[in-house]
Amino acid sequence: WLPAPVEEVRPADHRPSIAETPPSITETIPPDEQVAPSPPNSQQAVANESIAFASTEAQAPGPLRPHLSWTAWLMLVWAMAVVAQFAMLLGHLARLRYLLKHASPAGSALESLVRDCAARVKLTRIPRVLTVDKDCSPFVSGIWRTVIVLPRCMEALLADGLLEPVIVHELAHVTRLDLLWNWIPQLARIFYFFNPVVYWVAFRVRLEGELACDGWAMAATGKAAGDYADLLVRVVSQLSEPAILRSGSAASAGFDGQGNVNRNE
Repeated sequence: WLPAPVEEVRPADHRPSIAETPPSITETIPPDEQVAPSPPNSQQAVANESIAFASTEAQAPGPLRPHLSWTAWLMLVWAMAVVAQFAMLLGHLARLRYLLKHASPAGSALESLVRDCAARVKLTRIPRVLTVDKDCSPFVSGIWRTVIVLPRCMEALLADGLLEPVIVHELAHVTRLDLLWNWIPQLARIFYFFNPVVYWVAFRVRLEGELACDGWAMAATGKAAGDYADLLVRVVSQLSEPAILRSGSAASAGFDGQGNVNRNE
């Protein structure tokens, strides 16, 4: 790699002694700066690379198999259960929208009663009133555009004055913002479905809300607990609900109604 040293031609009569001979170029270069020997030829290099690649390929591990721990399996089951419950909730909302879409506006007499009851519970934003042909319990729907839904068969109770406590009860839900606050236990029940305490808390929240609205209805209409319970029995008798739902509605308002009246007083 380095050029051959050039020998200086001197006259014959003057030859330098051994001490005067200059060192060669290789000797003057430090050991750490000397050039390495020339690499082998290209064919030998290709052969060495092929041997190295073959040995690496032979030592390569096989395909990795996916492995999930038991915590990952639990997380997967939890996610599937949450998605399934959200799908059921969306199905309920779709049926509710279908019911409201086929509902009819209430008559002027029922709307006048709703305005009067809204003034009693100090509700400034009066909700709309819809009637449906389906046999169902009265309920309120919608957080921003609230509507009161009543079965058409309950319009016969309007002449007897039996529908006023029912309307006040539903308007109390709107005043208390129960439609908004009830989403908290509902979402907790979806995400913590494996915890039985969540179901008990959700039941108690719903029950206390119903009892509080019963107290509002009795205080606004001036009815005693016994009269209010008899009224609810007559209301649910107009509907074709299962017996267990009728008993639950009557019990939640009748047996605990006196305590709500005393607390309000």
